[in-house]
Amino acid sequence: MQAGDNNSDAGNPLQAWSDQIANLVEALGKQVFAIQVGRHETVTAVAWRPGILVTVAHALPRATDINVIGPDGKSARAQLAGADGSTDLAVLRIDDTSIEPLAFIDDTNVRTGNWVLAVARGGHGDLAVDHGLIGRAGPAWQTWRGGRIDRLIRLDGGLGAGFSGAPIADARGRVIGIGTAALARGYGVVIPTATIERVGEVLLAKGRVARGYLGIGTQPVALASQPLAELAQKLHLDPAQGLLISSIAEGGPAEKAGWLIGDILLELGQHKVSDLDTLQAALAGDQVGKQMRASVARGGVLVESAVTVGERPRRHC
Repeated sequence: MQAGDNNSDAGNPLQAWSDQIANLVEALGKQVFAIQVGRHETVTAVAWRPGILVTVAHALPRATDINVIGPDGKSARAQLAGADGSTDLAVLRIDDTSIEPLAFIDDTNVRTGNWVLAVARGGHGDLAVDHGLIGRAGPAWQTWRGGRIDRLIRLDGGLGAGFSGAPIADARGRVIGIGTAALARGYGVVIPTATIERVGEVLLAKGRVARGYLGIGTQPVALASQPLAELAQKLHLDPAQGLLISSIAEGGPAEKAGWLIGDILLELGQHKVSDLDTLQAALAGDQVGKQMRASVARGGVLVESAVTVGERPRRHC
């Protein structure tokens, strides 16, 4: 029997597997859109709710009126409903509510080494596919912009052009999130379903995600000298480190709380503050407008105070 004989396909497991993958790509592609972000550049968006697309925030044009290409190959206009650079998520509204949203799953059993594929749509309306392995899976983490991602799912390589915003599916065809090239240098990262649901709902309701703000500039400092070492031991700080306040914004929450340049922030709320990551973790969630207990070291003496968390303007802390 010759290699090109079509009659051999029925007993060819490789061809059967190949057809299954092609069918999976076509099925996912029915809910996948392209967003034109330049003359020759696109990113991908996914139907998430009736009339709602979810995509990445980093590549969107600044205009609120955005051109998208749907599964039928036709161009349409979409309105930016909200974006959050901290988690690299954005939601768009389109007039067409007839497209069935893609079914996302919140799979906490994704493991390092699992095979996944990504489905993108190009600027001419054609589908593209890429595949690889999950290079690392782990617990919730914070992005360099302070956003909380509910699960670490890092791919084993970078995402190709146009694949940011693409649905990432496992070997069963279940979509576990969307891909982004903006949250890790040299690697693609999956924004998992739990993060899409949590942040996406806020963006639909408010258009943005409010982030906590204290109005301070800081740098890590070791608490090695006396009596700072004694304070670290008393507060069970491990490592024995805090954040030295190097600047204070005029009229900001820290100034109103009576903090001074040279104070060392040790605790905020229930968090031991040893570096910028732990500070951002303390400010994560719905803390804006709430009063938090704080401990600072001032001249080797522990000072307790209360600070009312403000809303972060752009990328301040």
